[in-house]
Amino acid sequence: MKRGSTERAGIAPGGTGRGTSIEEAIEAAVSRVCDRYMARIFEVLRRLESATPPRMLTVAQAAEALGCCKGTVRRMVKDGRLTYKVIGLGRNGIRIDASSLHGAGGGAP
Repeated sequence: MKRGSTERAGIAPGGTGRGTSIEEAIEAAVSRVCDRYMARIFEVLRRLESATPPRMLTVAQAAEALGCCKGTVRRMVKDGRLTYKVIGLGRNGIRIDASSLHGAGGGAP
């Protein structure tokens, strides 16, 4: 900093006299920067949260969560009551979206 620039900025040299001390000015500047970046950080976190893939369950896990048998879960998939993805061939390739279980009902067979 050039000589006299602290006086023009309203900063008292050594923190005495009128005006703001260097420590107070630095604290205010850091606070402004932190506030600006914290808003950006929270926005990125919100986007990451919404981009998190759904939790996928096996047919057996879904049946246990619903309190029914695996056949009932497969029927619910076939009827469109459960959201699912096919990740392989055969009966073991079905994964149920855990969020679709909440409104599915189910019950014991």
